[in-house]
Amino acid sequence: MGSKLKTIKKRIENLRHEMVLTYVQNGADMSDPQVLHVSQLLDEQLNRYEQCARYQMSGKSVKINTVPLFTYKRNA
Repeated sequence: MGSKLKTIKKRIENLRHEMVLTYVQNGADMSDPQVLHVSQLLDEQLNRYEQCARYQMSGKSVKINTVPLFTYKRNA
């Protein structure tokens, strides 16, 4: 697996974890705006992973936009 795919995969893992935490901390409400936001970020990374994998299989290169690995802000 190329380094670009590894980077995206790590983002996906972190966003999945963040989405679960956000879901639990916001009363298990899938329609909560914070949960939806993290879900959309996760969707973007899943799409980017698929695109990058296809390009790597074809021998082409694809640019990865930088997205924070974690965007969750915990209220203390």
